[in-house]
Amino acid sequence: MQIVINIVVIIIILGVLISLHEAGHLAMAKLFKVYCFEYSIGFGPQLLHVKKKDGETYFRDAESVVIRQLASENGLIISTGGGAVLRRENVDALKKNGYIVFLDRPLSQILPADDRPLANTKEKVAALLEKRYPIYRAVCDGSIYNDRSPEEGAEKIQALLQV
Repeated sequence: MQIVINIVVIIIILGVLISLHEAGHLAMAKLFKVYCFEYSIGFGPQLLHVKKKDGETYFRDAESVVIRQLASENGLIISTGGGAVLRRENVDALKKNGYIVFLDRPLSQILPADDRPLANTKEKVAALLEKRYPIYRAVCDGSIYNDRSPEEGAEKIQALLQV
């Protein structure tokens, strides 16, 4: 009987210690205005990491939460993926306190990536660009065409925004 009591006491003590530890993470996240999409004990999902079982809707919901939070801040450059502007709520949040710049690049320079399930082949990238290009043009406040280095793109954005 004493062994059972000892096990229960150990479980309670560990539970309290782990909960306090995790609550510390949550407190620091709130202090630094980091949105916690999911609070978990142990190995929770990485922020905006899409697992195949979670799917695009889960990702887009998490993305919208992060955009809504960040877009309320001042003095930030928020770099989103191409799917962010597919939701009107994201566009509205970004425009409420900022300026949307469309970085227009030639298709040949938009590379597929294994960690982007919707754009992991050249064919998927081309199809997405064809479908989304009119949306990008419609929602942006300004655009730059850049077929050169990221630094040159940044200079073009500075000129566009006159900063």
